[in-house]
Amino acid sequence: MDSDLTPEEALEIVNGVTFKSNGKYLNDIETAVFKGSWEKYTYEKIGEVYSYSENTVREEGRKLWNKLSKDFGEKVSKPNFREAVKRRIDKKSKTDFYIERPPVEAKCYQELLNLGALIRITSPNKTGKSLLLNRILDYSERQGYESVILNFEEADSEILNDHKSLLQWFCTSLSDELQLEDQLTDQWKDRFGKNKNTTNYLQNYLLANRSIPLVLVLEKVDLVFEQASYNNDFCMLLRSWHDTAQRNGRSSPIWQNLRLIIVHSTEVYASLNIHSSPLSGAGLPVTLPDFTLEQVQTLAQHYQLTSLNNSDFEELMLMFGGYPYLIQTAFAFLKTQEFSLKQLLEIYPTEQSPFISQLREILGILQKCPELAQAYREVLSQNQPVRLSTNETFKLESLGLVRVKNNECKPRCDLYRQYFTRNL
Repeated sequence: MDSDLTPEEALEIVNGVTFKSNGKYLNDIETAVFKGSWEKYTYEKIGEVYSYSENTVREEGRKLWNKLSKDFGEKVSKPNFREAVKRRIDKKSKTDFYIERPPVEAKCYQELLNLGALIRITSPNKTGKSLLLNRILDYSERQGYESVILNFEEADSEILNDHKSLLQWFCTSLSDELQLEDQLTDQWKDRFGKNKNTTNYLQNYLLANRSIPLVLVLEKVDLVFEQASYNNDFCMLLRSWHDTAQRNGRSSPIWQNLRLIIVHSTEVYASLNIHSSPLSGAGLPVTLPDFTLEQVQTLAQHYQLTSLNNSDFEELMLMFGGYPYLIQTAFAFLKTQEFSLKQLLEIYPTEQSPFISQLREILGILQKCPELAQAYREVLSQNQPVRLSTNETFKLESLGLVRVKNNECKPRCDLYRQYFTRNL
């Protein structure tokens, strides 16, 4: 499951470990390698972003992983270091602290109780989807349900590129998670087609004799949406399971024992020729709202930022609009870097910004979509909300770049207005 930790929060954890071990924090280049790796950058891209040569970054990376292996007391490498950091988190403090966004949680809990439930958690990156999922799974456990998580990020690219391979990976992975023997080779019959084979394998084998509901979580489904050759067929498959559970058919009781939770980021919509979600209309759609002023103040207390006053909070809401990732990154930065809010204001829309990785990522998406970029320039250039086409509005909102009211768009926050006005 993806972590909702920002690079700054992860760095804070690592610096705590290294300081306890040898009395030193990570130096500048070690910090660059760590933060870039946390963002899943290649060594080449880390060098580009932080102005080091690739060879230097690669050598410093080797030294860093060796150093962290010693400090953490386990083998740490670029592929696995995120999990090592997560294991260092004080689980109790992390799981106990959660800012609820009513009525989102209550709706999810209620839907989970419904026969054949389908919950679709869809929002831009780093808005708290994983944290909400954890709460739902905790509730599921209290109901006595069994839960399984399949993350499409674990499927190799050659598997993702082929519909049949992807569905067979899905069936085999689910068998493995349920600790059932893999019988796919014996049961798969090509003449039935890919979707029918998958449905039969679940209906006749994996779900056939269940006495308690199974909560099946599908994460990173956006990776499937990117596959133009079969994404519609895959979505039809998921819809068919939900629809079968709602009918009074012979196989309906089997599918009523399945509770599907689909989790994905919406940035992928920008590159697709669509104006709504491929699963639109199915199940309970869940979009996470921004934090309110009161919720931001609660979060500041968690970070022990007691010096912030009402005027500071108003400034924060103007800068970041309650976007959870931006607010949390700002608070982590203020806490770990010992910066004042005034100092953060001086750099927040610049290349020295603690938000620069996310800003560059979105900029890259817009640069690949010239028409969408031009639409956003129009929004940025106006002091009043702007009415765009349905498609443009849907995609900009999916990227988390605009607020939409009465079909009119305005920049989501002042950070985005300033940065993209200068760079787009």
